[in-house]
Amino acid sequence: MLEKDHPWRPEENGDDGRVMVLTAERIPLDVHPVQSDRIGDGQVCLGAHFRDKLLARSAMEEEQAELILELLKVPAQVGLLAAEEDDGVQANLVALLPHGEVQHILRRMELEQEPWKASLEAAGYEETSDPERPVMVPLGLVVRIPQKRVSPGDLREEAEDMLRSIMTRGGQEVVDQLLDTI
Repeated sequence: MLEKDHPWRPEENGDDGRVMVLTAERIPLDVHPVQSDRIGDGQVCLGAHFRDKLLARSAMEEEQAELILELLKVPAQVGLLAAEEDDGVQANLVALLPHGEVQHILRRMELEQEPWKASLEAAGYEETSDPERPVMVPLGLVVRIPQKRVSPGDLREEAEDMLRSIMTRGGQEVVDQLLDTI
């Protein structure tokens, strides 16, 4: 059960009507390129998997994909930032990592490409922002069509159910959701 293996917790509502729910712990994600006929030239489609289940896919430029692949080599919290739209729910599935950890990974990547920048560290370069502040790494857009809502009128409960469902059963194509309602 999700609560036991990977507890999640709801976050406070934002002032903009969106709700964020998170896994309580960092979990290992398997993120890698997946086939898609729906992407443009020069783009990559990344699939985020947990326990061999596809959670979400996202198309992006190659450079962004390389960065996301590097960032998600470490376990991350998974979050769902949800908003109601046209009687359904539209949400961004994201991985959250501490800012300090992201900065460290970015710095390492930069030094691999431009080793001369290591002299900045010797000159006293310091990170000044809060190292624990979460950074959201996009995994994909997820929706719940109106016919599939389990808690109409309660966005928090709906978002919790969506995250629980995605983490335990994986994501489902919107077209498949629509076909299920026919």
